[in-house]
Amino acid sequence: MVDLREFRAQLPAHFKPDLFIWIDQHDWNLPIYFDALDCPSVAIFGDTHLHLRQDPNVWLSYAREFDVVFLTFTKNHLELFRQAGCRTVFWSPPACDPQVHCKMPAEKVYPVSFVGSTSSLHTERVGLLKCLLDKGVDLHVDSKILHEMSLIYSRSKVVFNKSLADDLNMRVFEAMATGSFLLTNRLPRESGLEELFTDGQHLALYNDNNVLERIRYWLAKQ
Repeated sequence: MVDLREFRAQLPAHFKPDLFIWIDQHDWNLPIYFDALDCPSVAIFGDTHLHLRQDPNVWLSYAREFDVVFLTFTKNHLELFRQAGCRTVFWSPPACDPQVHCKMPAEKVYPVSFVGSTSSLHTERVGLLKCLLDKGVDLHVDSKILHEMSLIYSRSKVVFNKSLADDLNMRVFEAMATGSFLLTNRLPRESGLEELFTDGQHLALYNDNNVLERIRYWLAKQ
């Protein structure tokens, strides 16, 4: 917990902040006593698809403390925050840093790649990746970040993505920013994915029951 009264005491006495912005980093940096700063407060929530599965009442109650709330990965959670009493809630999808998430000059040595978490939290993802490997897909799996991640994407014919819980995750944006072909799971319409991108034009979508067919089809197109 971060006591903003203590933080305010460290600032120059004459300084008055215009805005306080808090970015969700799960449960280890929760600010309290916003009124000590005497300015509007903004929260940017990322992994609400995790928070609301773990302890929805706590997180929704905490979100009410802010003047404005932005959701990044889960547009479909907007109504939940509104119903919980949040005054002003917006969807602000992820973005990329073009100096980091960029196309690198490299040979396409990976037919298919996945870069991301394969922890016990991602049981469906791990099961799907294992199934693809068992079916003979030449799949490179790694967990790099930043430039090393972009290099793998740049070296891939197809970048594969599987979200955790219908979240429009960063991988969608990071992969396309490198100029490589992205194959990602189809999300509910309310996720916002198909508001931003068109299947077959900006990226390609798959369902769990046709993922192998889609990989083979798009590999043949590369």
